[in-house]
Amino acid sequence: MSDMLRITGLASGVDTESMIEKMMEAEKMKVNRVKQEKTYTEWKRDAYRDVANMLRGFQDEYFNFLKPSTNFRTTSAFSTFESIIKMNGVDTSAISINPTGSASPGNYTISDIILAKKAIWSTDDTKNISNMIGTNLNKDNLKEGKSFNISLDGVEKTITLDKDYSSETTTKLIEDLQVKLDKAFGAGNIVLSDNGGNIQIDSVGHDLQIKSTPHRYVSDLGFNNNQSNSILGSKRDFTNPITFSGNIKVDINDIETDIAIDINANDIDEFTTQLQDDIDAALGANKIKVTNDEDSLKFISYNTSDEITFNSGETDDVIKKLGLKNGSKIKPLEATPNMDISEIGKEFNINIDGVDYHIDLDSDFEDVSSLVTEINSQLSHGSITATVLDGKLSFIGTNGEEIKISNSTETIVNDLGFEVGQTNTLNLNDQLKDAKFTQNINFVDNEISFTINDEKFTFSDTDTMKDIIEAVNSSDVGVKLRYNSVTDEFQLESKETGLMNDVTINDDSGNFLGEVLGLVKDQDAQDASFNFNGVSTTRSKNEFTIDGVEYTLKQEVVGDIDISINSNPDEAIEKIKEFVKQYNEMIDKINVSLSEKRYRDYRPLTDEEKKEMSEKEIELWEEKSKSGILRSDSIVQKITYDMRRALYDDVEGVDLNLYEIGIKTSSNYLDKGKLVIDETKLRDALNDRPEDVIALFTKDSTVSYDDTSNRGERYKSEGIAERLNDILNDNIRTTRDEYGNKGRLLEKAGIEGDISDTDNMLSEKIEDYEGRITTLLKELTDKENYYYSMFAKMEKAIQQMNAQSGWLNQQFG
Repeated sequence: MSDMLRITGLASGVDTESMIEKMMEAEKMKVNRVKQEKTYTEWKRDAYRDVANMLRGFQDEYFNFLKPSTNFRTTSAFSTFESIIKMNGVDTSAISINPTGSASPGNYTISDIILAKKAIWSTDDTKNISNMIGTNLNKDNLKEGKSFNISLDGVEKTITLDKDYSSETTTKLIEDLQVKLDKAFGAGNIVLSDNGGNIQIDSVGHDLQIKSTPHRYVSDLGFNNNQSNSILGSKRDFTNPITFSGNIKVDINDIETDIAIDINANDIDEFTTQLQDDIDAALGANKIKVTNDEDSLKFISYNTSDEITFNSGETDDVIKKLGLKNGSKIKPLEATPNMDISEIGKEFNINIDGVDYHIDLDSDFEDVSSLVTEINSQLSHGSITATVLDGKLSFIGTNGEEIKISNSTETIVNDLGFEVGQTNTLNLNDQLKDAKFTQNINFVDNEISFTINDEKFTFSDTDTMKDIIEAVNSSDVGVKLRYNSVTDEFQLESKETGLMNDVTINDDSGNFLGEVLGLVKDQDAQDASFNFNGVSTTRSKNEFTIDGVEYTLKQEVVGDIDISINSNPDEAIEKIKEFVKQYNEMIDKINVSLSEKRYRDYRPLTDEEKKEMSEKEIELWEEKSKSGILRSDSIVQKITYDMRRALYDDVEGVDLNLYEIGIKTSSNYLDKGKLVIDETKLRDALNDRPEDVIALFTKDSTVSYDDTSNRGERYKSEGIAERLNDILNDNIRTTRDEYGNKGRLLEKAGIEGDISDTDNMLSEKIEDYEGRITTLLKELTDKENYYYSMFAKMEKAIQQMNAQSGWLNQQFG
């Protein structure tokens, strides 16, 4: 309804407000009905989500592999044994055991344990893999004020030279740099040395990178980086002829001129020529030069002291067609330098029509004039000069040449003999021919080849170290190759322990494994060996099973370890009892929602109705409104039916059922499928037939859950826990099946924390209601305005009639 302030009924005396409000009540009922449907749908969505969250909680507790002690899909949840492991009468962690259902109680002894090991080849400890040795040291450019950056373990600092090293020895350069690095990062973290007249950098255990120092001297000169006497328009499409006419306004030093533009061009060259003619006709020659840069127009001031502004004419679109914005400006090439800083080592570029002139300052300057003198001595350009104009540094040119002032790129890293960004660790993405190994790779016909466990690998000089690692690790040779950037070494190890998994390597052509990677044998593969009840034996792994007991060897020991295994089904019984309890509570809550009474007269309250009620009255009303919202719901009913059936259908290959181990459905019909336990019968089953009890719950099927075409075969051959987990997945799975669907409850109502939160059937229905409400509210406002319009016309008519009646009375009087 509109909240507009209206004054009505002045002429007619009719209570317009009340009449329209009553007339609108019928219209408002349509909106309220849709709002109630929307609210009820939201409640139903939330009720489905409550069921989904309850099922998710049960699944997380009893079918989650991350909780092995309560995961009823694994044998560890049904352990009926307790074990004691001691060495010399004291508890030991040298081994751990897990008695399975087929284990037998008794006492055992394991002694003199030697662990199984993997074969390991590692880079020789005396060898560095990555090459941090400079080349072509150029001391002539290592001058005072020059700087470079060093990043060590993510901390970056700037190292600045404080003298000219052109006549100094390499030894002196290294000594001075070492002092600066020690001060910046602490002594010993970065060590410099002389390697054949070049600098070698060592920083073992650290991540080091050498970088250029960003130049920012242009801003100290007072200019913006890349400031120019030109302006570049946006790109234009010249695939078709361009025809237009109009005008722009150009302001040069506060004198504005209107320029008529008339373009009929087939390409950018014609466009540029015609535009130049139009500008020259209005301003005169040699004021603004027009050139093209690919598909963009460039405007250059002839006189670098001019300030030129381009503005829209009578038609705004003309300046846009030139690629410019209203108010685009070319500034004079003049600025006030900061003379309070040291200019030593500062540098910048002056680009004139695409040619860079590098200005490198090697002394301090007292004033702008002396700075200008030095710039001109290095500029050596006939028509462009630096000068002092009103105390400012100005670059003077009048020939229409484009001049650009920009920061230059520091070259000191290259002068030190390194590449910008070079690190002390390998870049695994570098091609082999460019990789910074300490030892050069000897390629044979641009290739290297080597053999690991009788399998040959060949790579070209354009392959990368990453390619080699991926190829070796994805092969069937049973090894894993890795690079450790902290220790700067490679390691090649067998994926499994035991003599059968030993590793042999050989360079077939080239020197890659032996010299470049420097691999040497660190550890031979070996089997685990031990005495078991006095019998000497071996295993290829440290994990093995003997007579139903899973053993894990953890430490090498000399002497006897005494193991005692005793039957104790109490823990398994308590877990099964808790499982049944949680199952019953879940079934009870679901049954309540399926059988709740539905109060159809208690529809969701409207906003107007809530205003007339107390909070307690609203709470009681909505309690009845929500009651029975899932009554006899087909999706929820099917969940309970499927779970009950899963409990009692026979498990193929298991000669035991739930009833025979003492778990059955309550005989009280009011319990509606709840389970009860005969604890004596359950204990007997765990003592007498533990393997069958475990299989009844945990038996896995060879048919995959995703194989929907054979779901019946999977169901028959899998244990109770696997069946229940499948049923839960069918309803609350967040992954999609082959048809793109998630679990049934999620498809219906979604769940928070997943894309289904908004992408589900009920949310789509709610969104549809919201659209209908918006439409109805607009119609409601239109109808209200219509009624007020009609009553206004009526009041105007009454007012006119009253006026006529008064006039007639006057006449007859």
